Amino acid sequence: MSAGTGSIGIRIPNNPVALELLENADLPVAAPSANLFTHISPTSPAHVFNDFYDQKVHIIDAGRCENGIESTVIKPIGNELHILRLGSLARDTILKKLISSD
Repeated sequence: MSAGTGSIGIRIPNNPVALELLENADLPVAAPSANLFTHISPTSPAHVFNDFYDQKVHIIDAGRCENGIESTVIKPIGNELHILRLGSLARDTILKKLISSD
């Protein structure tokens, strides 16, 4: 559960290094965004460093992000999916992927 909402967030990165890291972790990974609260999402390792330069963190440099847009947020309610925030994926793309995965 997250923040008492009864919901959880699941992120699926669009980066081969991040996907490989998750695949090889052999355990669930819980990770926050790589930015401070109220700061915009980073699109490069330098952005992450600038937010956390004074803290003990390890940054894996996999290059810049392809998209500099916030994540898409979808919430299932009953048998329906509600798009709460559109990110870099268009609504039609999301719906096509959901239909083709059945």
